[in-house]
Amino acid sequence: VVLFAPGCTYPAHAHKGITESYVCLSGAVSENHQGVYVPGSMIFNPPEHLHRITVGDREPALLAYAWMGDPADLHQQKMVFTRARPRPPAPARARK
Repeated sequence: VVLFAPGCTYPAHAHKGITESYVCLSGAVSENHQGVYVPGSMIFNPPEHLHRITVGDREPALLAYAWMGDPADLHQQKMVFTRARPRPPAPARARK
């Protein structure tokens, strides 16, 4: 199960040798801007299919997902949701 924040875009990617399916549980998402998926909708991505998920601006989207494929291929998969955050500026040193 994965929860996407409002306005989130999960970047375009594909899975080598892996089939990926999503079922929308709440909220709404678009895949590759080719339609809107609402609760009860299923998204099916065959292996090597380039796909990107975009979430509407007003509410989060909760999706159940499953990957199917060879165990060796599955072992290498992961979802990455965060970007490297910029470091805050170093505090100014007080002058004496």
